Amino acid sequence: KMTDLSASGTAFAGSARVMAGMATTKMMKAKDSVSEIAPPSKQQLTLFGVCLMTGIALIGLSTLFLPMVVLMPQKFALLFTLGSIGIIASFGVLRGPNWLFQSMTARQRLPVSAAYVLSMIGTLVGSLYARSYLLTVAFSGAQVMALGYFTLSFVPGGVRVLNMVMGLTCGLCRRLCGMGGSKSFLPM
Repeated sequence: KMTDLSASGTAFAGSARVMAGMATTKMMKAKDSVSEIAPPSKQQLTLFGVCLMTGIALIGLSTLFLPMVVLMPQKFALLFTLGSIGIIASFGVLRGPNWLFQSMTARQRLPVSAAYVLSMIGTLVGSLYARSYLLTVAFSGAQVMALGYFTLSFVPGGVRVLNMVMGLTCGLCRRLCGMGGSKSFLPM
């Protein structure tokens, strides 16, 4: 009978450990979900504003070099890419770097995140290494689209509005070029 009691005591202790582990996991998940909905602190909001405004200012400065992108694509590309990184970093400051990494690698945002990173690399390679203004402008355009989509994906309803605008824009372009099945607006 003593072996039966020790065996049942061991089984009970094992069950208690498993249940304690499950409780700890649930508490950690609850802590994470509470921190996700907790309002940001004053310091986080201040740093968010600083990063966002710095990013916008750098992109604004880069537009000053846009007319000279044929002669000096490097200055445009560096300012534009640093501004773009500043805007994305502002979301990391607001919600935390782990949240930013998890949201960038989430299944629904992964293609946009990959396009964003590749367009940044392409912009820098096109301007610094290849010294091609065509590559710089093409990858910068892709970077703008990916940054816009990525940024609007954090706003409730932002992706739906962006998809609607993109659909209308593509439809208008097709109609202007005569590919939409109706008569083209262009005199050809």
